[in-house]
Amino acid sequence: MNGTSEVMARRCASFLAAEPGARTCGAWPTSRRPRRSRRWRGPTCERPSTASRRRARAPRARALDRGCLAELLRALAAASYGDFEAHLRRLVPGARTYGEDTGAEPGSPLAAVKPPPARAWGARCALKCARDMSVKAAPRMTAKIAEACEGGGGDWPHCARVTDALRASVLCDDAEAFWHCFLAIRGDPADEAQTLRVVRLRNKLGAGKTPFNLHVNGLFRPSALADPILVEIQIWATPIMALNDVSHAQYEVVRAGAPGDI
Repeated sequence: MNGTSEVMARRCASFLAAEPGARTCGAWPTSRRPRRSRRWRGPTCERPSTASRRRARAPRARALDRGCLAELLRALAAASYGDFEAHLRRLVPGARTYGEDTGAEPGSPLAAVKPPPARAWGARCALKCARDMSVKAAPRMTAKIAEACEGGGGDWPHCARVTDALRASVLCDDAEAFWHCFLAIRGDPADEAQTLRVVRLRNKLGAGKTPFNLHVNGLFRPSALADPILVEIQIWATPIMALNDVSHAQYEVVRAGAPGDI
């Protein structure tokens, strides 16, 4: 896996060096919206005690978190999927579908390596947003929630730690397409009413860290829900995604607790 990371780093450097807009791509700062204050605003006599916080981590609360809430989160993601994919296709007009336009098998590492030539920036992108990949499986959400419960990280419910219940990737053939793609997804930072509002950005491409991409979280407003759902969008350089597919397959093997979990 270390060798794969080194090759990804070299491809990342080549991708950035080949385009005049690369410096801008690498300079985007990692950012997130400030968290709201959680100070208790009720009467002093009603302030939650340490004992009450411990009760929130009781077995029944954990069972609710891992079972009911994980399934509910997946159901909300599934209900939002159609609007989410359609919105991404509007943001990246003319984008290819990952794995369908190159003659390779869908999901194959070769599927996004040699895209057909095109002029418009959107046509130089590929959208990886198949339903079975975009809607996170409940068992994986349950495993992430269990890790948060055991590690004592954050407040209950721990399902709030799942930030990728609905996710997608956009592969960009060059730095210009990469730049336009990010601008389209970011939209107007001052417009809180837009359908997709970016709330966090991790620039692993500019930082030179695996997997060398832009990791975006945003609040998406689907027509089926009254409130927005947190989604994840990763923006990739096309040459790097092929290696990431191999690296991710290795990660799945390492993560599995038993052969049946692969």
